[in-house]
Amino acid sequence: MNVSFFLFIKQKYMETTITNHKDWKAVKNAEYNPLLALKLKSVNSAVFFTNCLHHHLEENLKPDNTVIRTIASIQFETALSRYEQETAIKKLKKCELLDYTLEGLPSVRHFKINFNKLAIF
Repeated sequence: MNVSFFLFIKQKYMETTITNHKDWKAVKNAEYNPLLALKLKSVNSAVFFTNCLHHHLEENLKPDNTVIRTIASIQFETALSRYEQETAIKKLKKCELLDYTLEGLPSVRHFKINFNKLAIF
């Protein structure tokens, strides 16, 4: 399989994915801190954490400062698959930077950032 064919398929997939989404104009670049990625030894974990941090700072939070994020919303914003998200969550929980719970029906993920641990990380 040649590279140009792969790039063509990837481009068509991205065009279809973005144009089928109602908020395609709202797509922003997923950002992360490279130093955090080096410390975590994972770019995916840094991207995931930065996404949660961004929403922590931007959204009105619940009284206990938790961020509510779905698998689909994170996948749309970061292109991290469900498996990559789960791996990132495990790594961030192991480093104690992120607490995670499932609440409600249907289950929704609630994340709480540990700023005390982040300050000394």
